[in-house]
Order: sequence, then structure tokens, then C-alpha cells
Amino acid sequence: MRLIPRLPDREMAAEQMDEPDLNPVLHRQALRGLARLNRFGGAASLIWPEIKKVLGRFPRSPVTMLDVATGSGDVPISLARKLLRSGYSSQVTGLDYSPVAIEEAQKRAKELNLQADFISFDVLRDPLPGQFDIVVCSLFLHHLSEDQIVNLLRKMREATRKILIVSDLDRSGLNLRLVQLAGRMLSRSAIVHNDGELSVKAAFTVTEANDFARKSELPNAIIRKRFPCRWVLTWRRED
Repeated sequence: MRLIPRLPDREMAAEQMDEPDLNPVLHRQALRGLARLNRFGGAASLIWPEIKKVLGRFPRSPVTMLDVATGSGDVPISLARKLLRSGYSSQVTGLDYSPVAIEEAQKRAKELNLQADFISFDVLRDPLPGQFDIVVCSLFLHHLSEDQIVNLLRKMREATRKILIVSDLDRSGLNLRLVQLAGRMLSRSAIVHNDGELSVKAAFTVTEANDFARKSELPNAIIRKRFPCRWVLTWRRED
């Protein structure tokens, strides 16, 4: 076995987290493990600098934010808290297909006394609900086919008033090893261990992400690699 494997091509495989009949107890354990990995990897902190750059364009009334495929809601909740510390209230809407994930997100928001709506929603099938100052999506695109990605990015573009930010894994052998190591250090969930490896193999490179941005008609989108293991796509709507 190679110490650092080569991953020249994308490999998609069904992840356990996506199974409709997944045991809810195991599902919640995996969601909490992923939230822990997000905190360790600074998932919200990778997105926040892009939001800070456009804060001057926001009124002091609540900033509206949509998180697509929110999972347990840890990323938008963290971003909302960062906004509050910067003097901006916010109204968060999080969408996810999984009722178990939505329940976890609602519980987390309630514990923190955060104004947020988490809704069970099929983002691939249905139009996104309204327009928002900020639209974010973290660790979702690698679950999708290329056609699904382009269609979703177009819907997210239409829902964006000011800034669209997408963050996902960067496919590489080094990142595969880092995700394997972090998963085992930070979570006891066998689902996290299994799905983390599959996620990196199904992820996209920066070059591939740039191609999606072009096909989705996101002019002047900027995509940068971010440590650890990710890239971040940013697109701003011109006033």
C-alpha cells in the first residue's frame, strides 16, 4: 500500500450517512462526529473571511443566511455567532433532506438561543425558498453527480443577494490520509471513519471546481485551496 496514494480520478460510492434507513442513534453519533471534525478543521473559519470582506454591504438589520445541506447546523450556527460578535444580527435558514439532521440542528440552535429555521427539504428537487444575503454550502457537492452540481449551483446563484460561498474537500492522496487520521482521532463513529475516506475519493480538485463554476454561470468566481483538505469557492453578486 502506498503511503500517499494517487487519486487522479473521482470515485463515487454510496456513503452510509446517506442511507434512508440508517439507525437514528448511529446517525446522530455520526453527525456529532462530523461537527467535531468541522470544528477541528475550522469549517466555518474558512468561510468567515469571505463574509467579512463584504460586511460593509450589509445593513445593520438582520443578515439573512441560507445553508444548503446543513447537516447538524454547526457551520451556519458558528457563522451566525461570528456575525453577532461583529455587530450584526442574523436570520439563519438551514436545509437538509434528513429529518434526523434537522432535529439535531434545531436542538443545537435552541441550546444557543439562536434565531434559526432548520427545514427538512430536498434541495435537488425543489426551488430554494427565497433570496438571502449569504448562501453557503459545505461538504455537499462531493455527494452529487456533475449535472446535479451545476443545477444546484445555478439555484444557489439565483437565491444569492450578495455572496455565495461553497466549501468542499480537495481530492488528493495527502488529503485522504489526513482525513483518515483526523476521523480516527476525533470520532469513534465507524460511519465517520468509512464515509470520510469515501468523501475524499468522491471530491473534486480546484480545476474541476472551476469548471463547475463556469458551467453554472458564476462569472468571476474565485476558488482557492484552504488548509486543511479543502477548497473554497466565492462568488459575489455585483450591485
